[in-house]
Amino acid sequence: MFDDLTALGFQIEFHSHARAILAADFADAVTELEAVLASASVPIEEIIAGGGGEAKGTQRLRRALTQAGWRKTTFVVEKRINGVPRESQSHEVDHVREFAEGATRIALEIGLPDSIVTFNEGKAALAEVQAADAEDEPC
Repeated sequence: MFDDLTALGFQIEFHSHARAILAADFADAVTELEAVLASASVPIEEIIAGGGGEAKGTQRLRRALTQAGWRKTTFVVEKRINGVPRESQSHEVDHVREFAEGATRIALEIGLPDSIVTFNEGKAALAEVQAADAEDEPC
């Protein structure tokens, strides 16, 4: 899983049961994510230039994922007492893709490292994907 990304220098880490969940329930999503991430590039000029705001490479990746159906979503967790909302928290996630008519979904946060969080029938697992630093690679 993610062998092509590893060959391109990405470092892939799976936490908890992320590998099993992605392989068993989200094979199409893995293929889709691998294609989008493999086509992403960050020219060295953008790294050197730095600057504020969202990096151009992140913008390109965000647009590519959005075109593939990964939409920004806000998750709201609410506590109710006798039907009256008493407390709520929300979290906006950069990219969410629903599968099986909304019964299962994968949430992808873009950042360093990028994180893929899967929500499957009430279970959550995390896989982290980060681009390898060329200077850290042995010669």
